[in-house]
Amino acid sequence: MRVTKQIKDKLLKHAREVIENYLNGTEYNYVIPTTTILGKKHGIFLTIFVDEILRGSLGYVDSEQCVMESVTELAKALCAGSDTYPKLEKYELPYLTIQIDIFSALHQVYGEKEIEIGKHGLYVAHPEGEGLIFPKEAVDRDYDKIIFLNEACHKAGLPSFTWEDDECKVYTFATIIISDSETH
Repeated sequence: MRVTKQIKDKLLKHAREVIENYLNGTEYNYVIPTTTILGKKHGIFLTIFVDEILRGSLGYVDSEQCVMESVTELAKALCAGSDTYPKLEKYELPYLTIQIDIFSALHQVYGEKEIEIGKHGLYVAHPEGEGLIFPKEAVDRDYDKIIFLNEACHKAGLPSFTWEDDECKVYTFATIIISDSETH
């Protein structure tokens, strides 16, 4: 999965314009280029920072919408706020940085031997909860494969080693990180 600088710039510009128009109460019309990744269905997370501080993050592991539609919906939702994050304010716009993580397809794995730290993120699905960890998090926190799997379980609200249960499904994914900041 490769994305050109031109596509990255277009997606970041799109996200910023959705946010600016939402906060200004104006409509924003756009055309989806169906021949690029922007018109394809992928899992996606949108993260907003204000003054380098996490302001909000929302996403889909697997989306029924194309990348541009997902970014539009997630940007509006982050602007509106939630129980977790307060709504975004106009005065914050000059200090805003955006990060978009586009997911590869999920690939089910059956043990730690199939996981590569630094390449894979983990998604754990169990009847009692779901959890996700990005590839970068495992590297930043110096996880080995077992800790990585257990932390994905903890994100799902599950005890360590739940990933060994037959009811628990573990998936890997890769991400393309698109950011308008060098620090994220």
